[in-house]
Amino acid sequence: MQCQLCHQEEANVYLIETINGKQTAMHICETCAQKRHLGEMLAKPAMAIHDILASILELGATAVTEAVGKCPRCGTTFAHFREVGRFGCADCYDAFRENLLPLFRQFHKSEEHRGRRQYSQELEKKRKQRELKEIKDQLHHAITGEQFELAAQLRDRIRHLEGREK
Repeated sequence: MQCQLCHQEEANVYLIETINGKQTAMHICETCAQKRHLGEMLAKPAMAIHDILASILELGATAVTEAVGKCPRCGTTFAHFREVGRFGCADCYDAFRENLLPLFRQFHKSEEHRGRRQYSQELEKKRKQRELKEIKDQLHHAITGEQFELAAQLRDRIRHLEGREK
């Protein structure tokens, strides 16, 4: 098949472009591919997701011991997981727990999932700071408007939020 761009050389690159959700497929030659700055991509072989996961697992291979046995539910082995990059069922996580813990330590710097707790704490702190600022603004307006009873209530609320109640 001839190159669909120059119509001169033999096409040996199959290019699929997706622009704004529309896919275009073309057969082009290496020269046209180089002109489109695709040389870096052509020099590197494409990696499938299971290859990427397998290479990540290889990084931690020194810390991972090979699992003996299979998942009791689906029969998947840890070697199969390393090859394919996914488990057969949810029970695989329990079956291969000892092999996964070193990987979790390596990737997440922890063995347990902590969720969004830290993120939630940061949001709570920002919310509290906004509330304090609003109350302090209200306090300033109450004092300038000589609404001293309201000012005393706002003062007590500020002390409560700051954790220094009297």
